[in-house]
Amino acid sequence: MTAINVIRQKAAVHILTDGAAYSEAYDFAFGISKIWPLPHLNAAVAVRGPALFAALAAHVIAMSGTTYDEMKNCAGAALREAMPQFGDLGGLCSHGPDFEVIVAGWSETQGADSYIVGSHGYHSGVAPWTVVPLGEVSLLPGDPEIHHEFVKVFHLGTSAEDLDPARDGLRIMQIQRGANIKMPNGKSALIVGAFAQLTTITPGMITTRIVHRWSDVIGHKIAS
Repeated sequence: MTAINVIRQKAAVHILTDGAAYSEAYDFAFGISKIWPLPHLNAAVAVRGPALFAALAAHVIAMSGTTYDEMKNCAGAALREAMPQFGDLGGLCSHGPDFEVIVAGWSETQGADSYIVGSHGYHSGVAPWTVVPLGEVSLLPGDPEIHHEFVKVFHLGTSAEDLDPARDGLRIMQIQRGANIKMPNGKSALIVGAFAQLTTITPGMITTRIVHRWSDVIGHKIAS
């Protein structure tokens, strides 16, 4: 699973992703960018799930509308209808075929915007393929342990506007890096690593950069 954090401010929306891919035994396998900018829609796409599916999901999202708002309205149905074309996603990932697509960008009517669509029920009572708006600060993974540490560092009442996306976004990812994340098979592992990548979307520009690199070693476990 991927660390994907969204900080949605008035002037920009920021996505922070890690770069670690790992083996079935949860050894670090390689580093890869997990974010796909869509400049023509003023958006970017990230995926939690099979690493190779990110490009396919971005392709589907990009084709689902000619504006951000149109794309958002059609995203759930477009992903659902496209799935038969992709075959068995379980073959792309030993940890299972389920995924969550996170999209952030600049809405023509709402300004800074972000949402999630899952192939499974992301929230209790929410059906698969449903577009679910994200909060101003969204943490994935966001297990209770991670939220507890987040509150210890940033305190209750911290808003998106209070956060520096690069500095504080990395602090959030360091918390996630040290947490044992429960995987779809029931096991837990340290999975956040390789690097922290910050992607920022404003009304007229998308920028992305690496804000930190960890010294993870291929073939070894990720260390906290």
